[in-house]
Amino acid sequence: MEKNQIYDKFSDVITELQSVITETTEMKQLISTLIEENAELTIENEHLRNQIMTKQSAKMQPRLSRSRENLRKLYESGFHICNASYGRRLDDGESCLECLDIIYGSNS
Repeated sequence: MEKNQIYDKFSDVITELQSVITETTEMKQLISTLIEENAELTIENEHLRNQIMTKQSAKMQPRLSRSRENLRKLYESGFHICNASYGRRLDDGESCLECLDIIYGSNS
């Protein structure tokens, strides 16, 4: 190879390297933009999931009438509300199916 050919070849390689560097820089900027967008969408998605779960759980909880709500408060305070044991204190950790049926029963 002659000196001129070597110099021309070297100039071509430098031009190609500069082109690759330019493309790499553009790709890096694009990747950064995509990562930021992905993070924002992930956060937004999580907020939307939380809102959906909150709305679904609110729909799943039965609405109690005012009288049943009062009975529920009495029961949670530790007193039976069923006919068999009305007013008697619940033992620690005790639950009563009759009381729960009166509060949450299907005959609302």
